[in-house]
Amino acid sequence: MMQLDINSEERLLSVIDLIFEKAVSEPSFSVAYANLCLYFVQFKVAVGEQSDAEGPPVITNLSFRKVLLTRCQKEFEKEKEIPTKQKMQELINACETEEEKAAKKEELDMQEFTARKRSLGNINFIGELFKLNLLTEPIMHDCMMKLLKSNDPESLECVCRLMATVGKALDVPKAKQRMDQYFDRMEKIISQKKMAPRVCFMLQDVLELRQNNWVPRREDNKPKTLNQINIQAHQEEMKQKMMLMQQPAQQRVASTSSQFSDRKRGSQPKEKDMQALGGKVAPPTTDDSWMVQTGGKGKSQSQTVDPARFSQIAS
Repeated sequence: MMQLDINSEERLLSVIDLIFEKAVSEPSFSVAYANLCLYFVQFKVAVGEQSDAEGPPVITNLSFRKVLLTRCQKEFEKEKEIPTKQKMQELINACETEEEKAAKKEELDMQEFTARKRSLGNINFIGELFKLNLLTEPIMHDCMMKLLKSNDPESLECVCRLMATVGKALDVPKAKQRMDQYFDRMEKIISQKKMAPRVCFMLQDVLELRQNNWVPRREDNKPKTLNQINIQAHQEEMKQKMMLMQQPAQQRVASTSSQFSDRKRGSQPKEKDMQALGGKVAPPTTDDSWMVQTGGKGKSQSQTVDPARFSQIAS
């Protein structure tokens, strides 16, 4: 796409439509598509318009940024394609057979899923464009106001998604009054308990996010850049090296500590261990017997000594 020669209105519109549709259908990669738009933002195409029947055509420049913003605005202001629960039930009941009802229900569920995914994808994309200064702050506030006024589950979910993306950048002293109004409205919706619990929990998460200075409780599970992957791999490699370096030292300390503890307790080698090493094991002794050397060289036996003889030796 970088090598495309965008020199006509048709090609410019095709590129924008391709990027936009990919960004909306793949919300997880909205950051990448927003950065791609940042590359194309300087592109302009000369467009000729006929002013009147006789005069020459008026040449105007059609910029990538202008067309992209118009595309996002149309998608945002488009009438919702998600039917209400009541409307869905009416369409299902209009079917005659059970098979038709099941097929209709499956069709409406898929339509609802697609519309919700597309709406959230557009909101994600708008937020990422704002973070790159491709959209202005007034546009963001206008989106917030319209979504909160709609007061339906889908719009409130979009508010939560947009606030999580751009809330930190919008929450500045000059916009504090507006931000306070948004969050007062969210608190009121939660207290009324008219929305589904899932929506209320999402709103509560946004309230807690602002109270926590826009620091999320858990890391956002988004695709990582190549630089982030390399940094993480380097950190894991260093961690493994440190563990390998520390492991022998810990084993030596544990072994030395064990030997010192055995000597301190006066523990003796076991008989089986001495025999395995080819050594001789001394026979058990009693309190009244000594080991005395008798007979041949290198032989020893245990003899009982009469304590009464000590007195004769002394005299």
